[in-house]
Amino acid sequence: MIDAVSLDCRFAIRQLRRNPGFTAVAVLTLALGIGANTAIFSILDPLLLRKLPVHDPEELVWVNSTGTLGPAEISEVEMFRVYREKAAVFSSVLAFSGIAPYQVTLNGRTVEAQGELVSGNYFTALGVRPFAGRLFTDADEHRPTLVVSFDFWRRELSSDRSAIGKMIQFGDRRTYTLMGVAPPGFFGTDVGESPDFFVSFSAVEQAPFVKMLARLKPGISIPQAEAGLQPLLLEVEKTSEIPEVERKEFFARVLLTPASRGLSAARTKFSLPARVLMMVVGLLLLIACGNVANLLLARGLARKREISVRVALGAGRWRVIRQLLTESALIAAAGAAPGVAVGEWASRLLIASVSTPQFPIVLTPGLNERLLFFAAAVLVLTVVICGLVPALSATHGDLADDLRTQGSGWQPKSRLRHVLIVGQVALSMTLLAGGGLLLRSLFNLETFDAGFDRDRVLMVSLKGYTASPTPGRVAAFYSSLMERVKQIPGVHSASYSSFAPISGKEVGINITVEGYTPRPGELANERFVGVSPGYFETMGIPLLEGRDFTPRDTSVAIINLTMAHRFFGDVNPVGKHFRFVEGKRPPLEIIGVVAASKYKDLREPATDFFYIPGARGDLEVRADVPAKTLAGPLREVIHRLDKTVGVGSIRTLREAVDESLHSDRMIAAMCGVFSLLALALTAVGLYGVLAHDVARRSGEISIRMALGARRGDILHLVLGQGMRLTFFGLALGIPAALGAGSLLGGLLFGVRQTDPVTFAGVSGILLTAAGIACYLPARRATRVAPMDALRSE
Repeated sequence: MIDAVSLDCRFAIRQLRRNPGFTAVAVLTLALGIGANTAIFSILDPLLLRKLPVHDPEELVWVNSTGTLGPAEISEVEMFRVYREKAAVFSSVLAFSGIAPYQVTLNGRTVEAQGELVSGNYFTALGVRPFAGRLFTDADEHRPTLVVSFDFWRRELSSDRSAIGKMIQFGDRRTYTLMGVAPPGFFGTDVGESPDFFVSFSAVEQAPFVKMLARLKPGISIPQAEAGLQPLLLEVEKTSEIPEVERKEFFARVLLTPASRGLSAARTKFSLPARVLMMVVGLLLLIACGNVANLLLARGLARKREISVRVALGAGRWRVIRQLLTESALIAAAGAAPGVAVGEWASRLLIASVSTPQFPIVLTPGLNERLLFFAAAVLVLTVVICGLVPALSATHGDLADDLRTQGSGWQPKSRLRHVLIVGQVALSMTLLAGGGLLLRSLFNLETFDAGFDRDRVLMVSLKGYTASPTPGRVAAFYSSLMERVKQIPGVHSASYSSFAPISGKEVGINITVEGYTPRPGELANERFVGVSPGYFETMGIPLLEGRDFTPRDTSVAIINLTMAHRFFGDVNPVGKHFRFVEGKRPPLEIIGVVAASKYKDLREPATDFFYIPGARGDLEVRADVPAKTLAGPLREVIHRLDKTVGVGSIRTLREAVDESLHSDRMIAAMCGVFSLLALALTAVGLYGVLAHDVARRSGEISIRMALGARRGDILHLVLGQGMRLTFFGLALGIPAALGAGSLLGGLLFGVRQTDPVTFAGVSGILLTAAGIACYLPARRATRVAPMDALRSE
């Protein structure tokens, strides 16, 4: 058996060497399809499939409570303490408060690092072992110690083991002892993020809210654990600092979620785009396989006499099929090797491209057993699609008839090649429609009126003080900064806000509104932000009713038009009141109504929103000159006023919006590129089929021309054949594209999944490309010399 396989391989290699052009085209086509699939799967694997690099990740669950507002992503730290001490269904409970930037001083130099506050049992509960030194435990919970990641240790500490035990200083002058180094590949529990160090939150500060993971005891199911925790949840509810009237919004019942693959904001954001891209490159691979299958079919027809002679000399049909499949396998393997290598490189480039300063993504794609298994599965699928059907077709038919017709120089017609072209056109139409819908959606996001001025507003992120100042010093700084900023030439107006628009942040609170009776089960949980006087003028948000804030305002609010319509209908709300459910803050008087604008992100629906006075946070500046020219003067003013206050970033609102659309732009661009590649492959395949048919039918064309057919008739004959195949493919592709469009619903903005303009446009592009691909062989057919072709017959 081994000798037979070796013989088949040697013969296949000789055959491929004799046709270097055919071999190169087939290998490059498959390398393109396999490389694209490998690249996207390399991202999909760590984002959606790979389990946490910890001990028995299947035992981990995410611990939450849920109520009328839905699951809470964070819990009060008291809930963690109660569960850790009293939950009999867990073998361990750990907590962490999320990653945040810190200024860290190492050997006299200061670097910015990402740190995560964790519970003292964090590493022991996860079953993580140190790479160097040791990891802290419950006994170290209140000690000023920290653990660094392997990458940070290698990058910033030059892999120096002697650094273990030394002191590391934070920007707030606190010092911590470096206890150990986490193992390579350990990134914590948030997929897509990777902290540089871990420190116990008990040693830093009492984090009021934390995220919780727990390890279930053997034999305990999630429903059993939820039932066992319910009495503890009631105990936590009684001591909660959340106002009693709001507790049922958070403490209705315990909610446990499997967490073997960790938690991930990146997964939530990129899960659908990653799946869409996987579908796109899968269709691209099918189109590439269709092209190679067509090449092999044409080659099989050309080798029909050879195959017939081999069968006549005693070779069985399945023996010949095995030989042809061996050639296909060698082509596929030759395409898979560079495809996997290029795919891994491309995946790292894609991750770096998707990551932004506002939303950094840290994933570690690489060769592993799943990627190799996926590549092997793609290779087998490729061999089956590209090789099996052409092999069966090449060995099908009557032996004597094949020998007789091949001896006369006639080649049989292969309808299978036409079927493959129809399928390729249908798949191309599906990809082009998806890419067109995403591009139209991106255009809408970039051009629609979001309710604020994107170009003239400059946003300045202030990092605050490195040491805790007095309240009077803070107030004096913000007041002086505002006065000096307004004196800069080119500044039209300036204001503060507690957080900037399109930053992904939001704060909500429950309110009761004067004169409004909520419907049964209706919640008035409203989003809000604190701003300073002049904010609306600075942002370009029209004031529709009432007045702006003044420096003396306290218990007042300005609401947006959406909130006004919800609670007051057509009645002017100015002078009305509402109050917060929690706390003892006095009622807020509505002094104005502004136009609705986007705040969290551009995709959010029209939502209620209100503004309160007294913000000290980010600085917004409206410019009468090109906004970016003010960046230098602003930095200089801040630095002169107080050197301890850092400037995080200075960018226009347009740049902030563009960054928020970065993932949309990347997905649309990638789908567009893959769609155009699919179109190119389909056009090449259509050209190849028609060119082969013209060569096969040269005798027929000669006879037609000898009998009086004009060149225009021949041109119409060949063009008609190719365009009929295209229209058949289009008829199949449009329903398929309509079905695939439903998968894009979560990615589209301002465009329907059945948008007729998009479908008409991509249909025109496809028909134009097909027309060019059909015209070239049709023109060649008109140049056939009738007498020469008849003499060869």
